[in-house]
Amino acid sequence: MVAALLFVFVVGSAFILSSIGIVPIVDANGLSWDNSAYVADQQGETTRYVAKLAADTAQSADNNATWRTIAIAAAVFGVLALAIAQWGITMRERHQAQLKLQMYLAYLGVSGHVGQLDGQLGVFDHDHGEFIPAGVALLEMRSNGNLR
Repeated sequence: MVAALLFVFVVGSAFILSSIGIVPIVDANGLSWDNSAYVADQQGETTRYVAKLAADTAQSADNNATWRTIAIAAAVFGVLALAIAQWGITMRERHQAQLKLQMYLAYLGVSGHVGQLDGQLGVFDHDHGEFIPAGVALLEMRSNGNLR
């Protein structure tokens, strides 16, 4: 019985070991194991793994460069879009202020024009020969209820 179990254990072990590349060899020295196929398989697997790591590293570097380029392009586009939007808002506000000052000229019923003096927007009143800053003109129109 023990001999049968020992035989099954040895044959089973030999089968399992031979399935991974380690083969039993019985020669004049007795039982030994040839694991050269297993070692060659492991070396091949290591070589494939190192090659895959190198390829993955190269692919990762390419992906990083691509995403970096996309991020820079998106940032430039975003800044450009923001600048254009801000320019449009500034132009609209400037245009609205000029329209309000033209309304002020019509409200006063005097001849004049809207312009800037020393960088300050206002109304040039030709009849009275004076410059009325935009803030003063708009405040006067608001106080009289002609502008909200």
